Amino acid sequence: MTHVPYKGAAPATVELVGGHVPIMFNNMLSAVPHIKAGRLRALAVTTGKRSSALPDIPTIAESGVEGYDVSGWYGVLGPAGLPTGVLGRLNGAINRAVQQPDVVKQLAAEGIDAVSSSPDEFAARIRKEITKWAAVVKTSGATAN
Repeated sequence: MTHVPYKGAAPATVELVGGHVPIMFNNMLSAVPHIKAGRLRALAVTTGKRSSALPDIPTIAESGVEGYDVSGWYGVLGPAGLPTGVLGRLNGAINRAVQQPDVVKQLAAEGIDAVSSSPDEFAARIRKEITKWAAVVKTSGATAN
């Protein structure tokens, strides 16, 4: 494959739907509406488990690339030294919000599985991602432009 840089998923998706590029790794938010409308064909999802938005689409690991598990994620961060009480209240409020049935439903419609965690679990996830992607960058020989 040849990497073609675009200024975001929207223009890249337009090029894919228009047949100007043959394949792309896209995010669920941009891809799902086009997949459901029949304008795009999903080949696989990059996550370790199938997506609730596209349950019939296999994972890349199921398609033959063992151990492949890549996902985008969002989190809420605060300043270093945030008082423990404030951190706990914010974390509780955010966890309750992302588990509200209407929020879960809206996120699922966009291909996003709502996940909540503790501050320690989220910090561990960030450390794991840094380690994982640092190894990928080192192996690839990529450098910052």
